[in-house]
Amino acid sequence: MFRPWLRTARPDDWTGTLVEVVMAGLLVLFVVTAILVVIPPRWLALAAGYEEPVRLVFVLVALYLWGWTRALAIAALPRAPFFIFGRLVFREGGRRHRLRAREIVEIVVEARLPDDVDVFVVVLRDGTRHDLCPVTWRGAGRLYRRLRRYVRD
Repeated sequence: MFRPWLRTARPDDWTGTLVEVVMAGLLVLFVVTAILVVIPPRWLALAAGYEEPVRLVFVLVALYLWGWTRALAIAALPRAPFFIFGRLVFREGGRRHRLRAREIVEIVVEARLPDDVDVFVVVLRDGTRHDLCPVTWRGAGRLYRRLRRYVRD
């Protein structure tokens, strides 16, 4: 969905799975509502009496709203990093970090033992390094690309 200023990465734990299941149910509810809603006569008049174009617009609006709802629900998860309005918010070691994008000097991928999982690591101006999220999380690539725009090479 079109979310130019919000990027999230969904954790691969039970909370991320729960959000996906709930969001799938919500998607069905949104689409069924868009299909079954009563169309006002004035809107039908605008569509020359055809209800299919109006219902198509309803479904597209429902999909757009669902995309935003899903992104906000994932961003609300405790372990999910997200980037919004030039700020990166993530949790590391039980502490929530809120960083401006200009504080990030470099983004690297490092392997973490014992599972040998590749993790995105952000390096700040003061030299500190913070683990952002595993590379395999859904949305991590888009989050990386968005952050990469702000990093000076």
